[in-house]
Amino acid sequence: MATAQAALEGGITILQLREKKAPIPEVLEKGRMIRDLCRKHQVPFIVNDRVDLALLLDADGVHVGQDDIPGRLVRSLVGEDKIVGISAGSMEEAERAVSEGADYLGVGAVYTTLTKGDAGNRSAPA
Repeated sequence: MATAQAALEGGITILQLREKKAPIPEVLEKGRMIRDLCRKHQVPFIVNDRVDLALLLDADGVHVGQDDIPGRLVRSLVGEDKIVGISAGSMEEAERAVSEGADYLGVGAVYTTLTKGDAGNRSAPA
């Protein structure tokens, strides 16, 4: 909560709730508090991976990966007024995401990170 507050006060322009391991009731409670902070600061609130939680929290949008619900189905569930982000690791995935209704793409990883186990160094095309 303190991190979200500090980020909002620091001027972020969008906030994503990424909570993969906590129990659902805890995520809903935390999500409501963060959503309310985001609204106070007029910053869009996005939920990672979970369309159901995004809807329950009345989030501004949802971000999904390639192994989650396909973008076209996400768009049909959340409607045209919500933000849909989709991760893309290749040009083919990016083009498909856009054609399925993505408002933005998450691309990467550029560097290895301990916070995302499936991220790793990828060599750039020659």
